[in-house]
Amino acid sequence: MITLLTSLGYLLALRHVAECMRSGDRLVIDGEIFHEAILTRGEEPAVRRFALAPLATVGIGEDDGELRFEHKRDDRHAGLHLTTRFFRADRDLTLAVPGEPTLPRGERVFLNFRYAYTPESFHWLLAKHAGLKVLEEVRSADGNSIVAICSR
Repeated sequence: MITLLTSLGYLLALRHVAECMRSGDRLVIDGEIFHEAILTRGEEPAVRRFALAPLATVGIGEDDGELRFEHKRDDRHAGLHLTTRFFRADRDLTLAVPGEPTLPRGERVFLNFRYAYTPESFHWLLAKHAGLKVLEEVRSADGNSIVAICSR
C-alpha cells in the first residue's frame, strides 16, 4: 500500500498513520521547509481567498470581519513553525444555512493551521516522533518543500 499524506498539520495523525502501516507499506509525505516568506504569506490575495473559502460557503466574506494569520513556534520540538488562521466577525452575521444561525460580533472562527519545518525537525518528526524509516527524500528546486518516502 502507498499512502499520500500532505500538509503535515497534525503531529498525532502522522504517528497514528505510522502505527497502521504494515511491512512493505510506503508512506509518501511532504512538508514545507520554513523560510522567511511564510511570515508574509497571509498578505497575498490568493492565500486570503483560499483561507476564506470555507466561510464563503455560508455567506461570509472578508469585508464581514478580520482574517488573521498568526505565526508561532511549536514548543514541542525545535524547528516546528505553526501558522494559524482565524476570522473575527466585525458585526453580528447571519449564516446562509437552515435555521438562520448567527455569528455574533467579536466571535472568532478558527479556520485551520499548517506547519513548516526546518529540515532537521522534519526528519525528527518522521524518524523519532512517528518511528518511520526515511527511504528516500527529494527537495523542491526552490528548496521550500521536501517529499519523503518512508517505511515502518
